Amino acid sequence: MSKACVNAYTLELAKRFPSILINSCSPGFIETDLARPMAQSMAKRSGKTPEEMGMLPVEKGTVSATYLMMGDLEKDIEGYESGRYYGSDAKWSPFHKTRSPGDPVYDGTFP
Repeated sequence: MSKACVNAYTLELAKRFPSILINSCSPGFIETDLARPMAQSMAKRSGKTPEEMGMLPVEKGTVSATYLMMGDLEKDIEGYESGRYYGSDAKWSPFHKTRSPGDPVYDGTFP
């Protein structure tokens, strides 16, 4: 629920302050002390390793946040608009469904 609230707040702030670039992002499925036990439990049920399920090393968790802080979004992204959500691969992703790293960039359509 808290992630949904952060995403909604991102949209609200982007509308309220259009001259500021405001976005939210996901670090991804990162190997942390919190996520590792869950991944190991899922691995036992699925027969896949955490890495095969997409778990990434800690250093990969900074990709999206670093891009959003340091990148020239308006220059790099055609049709850029503030208030978007970016996945762990620093690509525009939908709020309403999962987009895995490597999948095509979200095009803005909603069901």
